[in-house]
Amino acid sequence: MGNKQGKPARSKSVGDKPVTNKAKETTDKIVPSNETATPESPPDQEEIIEQWKLFNDLENREEADVLQLSRFLQALHDHMPASTTTASAKPTLQKLISSDEHIGPIDISDLYKGVHLDQPLSLANVHGLIGSFKRAASLHRSYVVQILGDATRLLQALPNVQRASIAPAKHITIIGDLHGQLDDLLLILRENGLPSATNPYIFNGDFVDRGASSIEVVLLLLSLFVLYPRHVFLNRGNHEDESVNERFGFKKECLAKYDVEIYDLFSLCFQQLPIATVLDDRVLVLHGGLPRWHPLLADWDAIPRADFFGTKHTNRSLKGTLSHTDQAMQSVCDILWSDPQPERGWKESFRGAGIQYGPDLVKDFLATNALALIVRSHECVPNGFAWPFGEETPLVTLFSASNYTRTGNAGAFMHLPADATEPPTFHRYRATASEHDFIGGNLDGLYSVILSHRDELRTAFEAEDASKRGLVSVDTWQRVMEDVLHMGLDWAKLLPLVTSVDHGDVAYIAFLDRYQSSATAATPAKRQAFNSLYRHRYRIEALFHALDRDGNGVITLDEFQDGLAILNQHLPKDILPFDHPDELLRAIDFSHDNRVNINEFMECFRLHANLTVQAKWRRARTKLKAMHHLGMLKPAVRADVA
Repeated sequence: MGNKQGKPARSKSVGDKPVTNKAKETTDKIVPSNETATPESPPDQEEIIEQWKLFNDLENREEADVLQLSRFLQALHDHMPASTTTASAKPTLQKLISSDEHIGPIDISDLYKGVHLDQPLSLANVHGLIGSFKRAASLHRSYVVQILGDATRLLQALPNVQRASIAPAKHITIIGDLHGQLDDLLLILRENGLPSATNPYIFNGDFVDRGASSIEVVLLLLSLFVLYPRHVFLNRGNHEDESVNERFGFKKECLAKYDVEIYDLFSLCFQQLPIATVLDDRVLVLHGGLPRWHPLLADWDAIPRADFFGTKHTNRSLKGTLSHTDQAMQSVCDILWSDPQPERGWKESFRGAGIQYGPDLVKDFLATNALALIVRSHECVPNGFAWPFGEETPLVTLFSASNYTRTGNAGAFMHLPADATEPPTFHRYRATASEHDFIGGNLDGLYSVILSHRDELRTAFEAEDASKRGLVSVDTWQRVMEDVLHMGLDWAKLLPLVTSVDHGDVAYIAFLDRYQSSATAATPAKRQAFNSLYRHRYRIEALFHALDRDGNGVITLDEFQDGLAILNQHLPKDILPFDHPDELLRAIDFSHDNRVNINEFMECFRLHANLTVQAKWRRARTKLKAMHHLGMLKPAVRADVA
């Protein structure tokens, strides 16, 4: 790398030699000690591309919907007039970094049988933590606060952009998203060794959410950082943010294992995480990508990173003429949330935060800042790493959570040599998974998208149905599905999985009637969004009655629109008004009858999902498996067989 190293090249599929010697991939997979890896059959590349395109599109839509719903609920709770309740005081940063003031001396009850930690933390303590977490044992709350306090004090003193030299180590190990998957982290540490002066690490964000062991993952990373602050580098990801953690699992995990104060302490710690690391003045490691502002890396250190808050600083929140502070916050958002795109230039991301940036921006940024390579994470890729722009543009995506949300993907970590003339190497591993998990999970997400756009689809189909027979041709069905949903999918291939054809026509009314829910149906993300406010029951009831102006027990679109107008009048100047009441109402209208009752507004997350919809999904999975066994559909990703 540097001026001496050529551009890295993309590697081929599993087990193949690299295209050139510019980038190397280990041919031996790293697997758990009690498992044996077997060679994989090469998957159909067209099918892989189709399934991964669907997966990424669905994930981006989910994140965008959740961000917008989160922004609305938070604004409704914080700024709607006639509030009669006050929020409980949260712990402050000063209390967290002054642990004696916050918790007093560590006093562990005799009833606690778990691992004990020293002050300061020792290597033996870290080994003890690893053993304890392997046994699924909980760490005492006082020790959690100790680790958070020690780590936050160190993080607070770091610049936004950490700068490090790989030498005297032979290489540095870079880890991508882990998302609470403790098994992946333990596997990496076992096979690659614990961090040390001769074995430095960078962990590139998204430590938490989605996985079941987010607390254990982040506590172990923070402990390693406290033990080796000069050899362990932690970058912030978009999931190290309170507004995201409330929707994707980390807050729920904190409340289940500890309490809300522990969650608040984690949030304070996350705010102090640096946003990037530069290695030997030649390689930039950051979570998402390039910002639309601040093209000079030297300017990033002036940004007040701890002021960034996801819900407040999304694309929808920051519009119009921006102050220098707003631009700084938008830059942090872009660094954490952005993704590469094949087109030149940039555009705002479908995720609802960040941008999509082209290869021209990457080349300009590298040249302006005299860098040779960008390592980013943020996106799940089938093989654990990918060169999104090919050989011509040195930017690599690295993802370390294997079988992420049952997609069957490989996880990977990267070795970057101290010698700039040597290429990086990638080490891959894969968790065992059902070959149908990925496609089945994609179908579930696709059904949810169809359900949420049922009314628009019906209107579009009716406009095409001149004879009013309730039928459209297969070609028309495919065109309408794409025109309404904008997913860029091969609808001809998906048609037999979501509906049926009779004499060349699709009965669109029957098709859409298969995708219904009732007031009892709610997606996990929506349930969790309401769950975050449920403890404020009386406040939410008051908000409902404020919106229900005629007092008939339901909020209509007109009432909702009037309520938004009042809310917009009370929003601070730095929060963008809400101008799409129909979209927001649809997000909380689980019965799809264009009105919201008190159950939908506050308690729908507690009720059972509609059995008819669940049965439909089960039938689709059965149909999918039958098609596979008949040779009509190939699996998108083959999982390793133990």
